[in-house]
Amino acid sequence: MIKIEDYKHISTVVEDTKRKIDQYRSGELKPLITSSKKEQEHLMGYFPSNQITIAARLGVGKTAKIISDMYDFCNPSLNSHYVNKIIILYDSWEMTETSNMLRFISRQGEIEVKNILDYKRKLSEERVNQLKAIADTFKGLPIFINTRPTTVKNWEAKKEQIQGQYPGYTIVNIFDHVRLVLKENESKEEELISGLMLAGIRIKNRFDMINIFLSQMNRSIETGVSRNQLGTSTPVLSDLFGSDSIGQCSDIVMALHRPGMYGLETFEKIPTGIDKNNPSKPDDLLLECIIKNRDGWTGNIAMKHNLAHNRIYDYDFNQNKPTGLTPMNEAVNKQINESNTLENNW
Repeated sequence: MIKIEDYKHISTVVEDTKRKIDQYRSGELKPLITSSKKEQEHLMGYFPSNQITIAARLGVGKTAKIISDMYDFCNPSLNSHYVNKIIILYDSWEMTETSNMLRFISRQGEIEVKNILDYKRKLSEERVNQLKAIADTFKGLPIFINTRPTTVKNWEAKKEQIQGQYPGYTIVNIFDHVRLVLKENESKEEELISGLMLAGIRIKNRFDMINIFLSQMNRSIETGVSRNQLGTSTPVLSDLFGSDSIGQCSDIVMALHRPGMYGLETFEKIPTGIDKNNPSKPDDLLLECIIKNRDGWTGNIAMKHNLAHNRIYDYDFNQNKPTGLTPMNEAVNKQINESNTLENNW
C-alpha cells in the first residue's frame, strides 16, 4: 500500500470511525453535558475534540454561563463518565482567583456578590457560615484557575505539558476571553485571535481536549441601528470580533442575547421579564443563539437568568410561575446538600 508522510489512508480512518461509533453507542464514550435539558436536546453536549466559542456584549452573562457550565461538568449525576477523568483549566484573565470564587459562591448561595462582601455586617453569622460551607464544597472539584495572561505559544505549550502529566484525563480548556491574550509577534488583534483559535485546533485534535473560548462582539455592533430597533434582532456571525477566524475554527458558535437590556418587553412573543409599569423589575430572558453547529441544529434556545446570582437555567416561557426561583432558605440548604454530595463523589 502507498504510504505518505503526515497522511492517513482512508481505510484507517474508516476503521477508526467505526470504532468510535461503537464506543459512543455502548456508552464507553460520552459527551460532556450541562443541566439544561434544552441544550441536551439541541446540542447533545460537548464531545472530546470540540471547540466552542461563546460570545456576547459586556454584561450579558458570559461569565455566569461558564460558571454554570463548569459546575455541571463536575456534577457526577450528569457526567458520571467523567468522574476522576476530567481536568478543567480555567484561564480567567479579567478577575482575580477570589473574584471568580465569589461568583461560584454567589451562584450556589443565590446571593449577590456585593452582599457577600458586606462590610456593614447585614448578613447574620449563620448566613455567612452557610456561604463559607458552600465555598468549602468546591475544594474537591477538578477546577484549576489561572489569572496570569500569557502568549498563544506559551498557552499551547502549557496545555501540552499538563496533558503529558495526566494522559488519562479529558482536559477542558476554558478561556475568558480571547482578546486578553498577550501579543508576541502579531501586528494586529485579529491576527492574535486567529493564532489562538488555531492553537486550540492543534491541541484539541492531538489530545481530544474540549476548548471553550469566551469572546466579545464588535465594538460597532449597535452603530447604524435606530434606537427603537436595538435588540430586536439576534446576533449573526459577523457581529463577533474576529468572526472569520472564530467561525472557521469553532465547531459551535453561541452568541448570548438579552433583549430586555434594550427595554423590550417581549422577543418573538417570549416575555423578557421587563414591565414598563414596574421599572424596578429586571429582565430575565437570555437567548442562547446557536449561530454555527458543525454537526447539526442551529437556532435560539430560550433560557432564564438571574445574573445578580450568576444563575442560568431552562426557561419554559409558557409557564405561569413568576420566576421559577427557589426561596432563599430552601435554596441554601438544597445547594449545600447537593454540593456535599458533589464533593464526596469527586
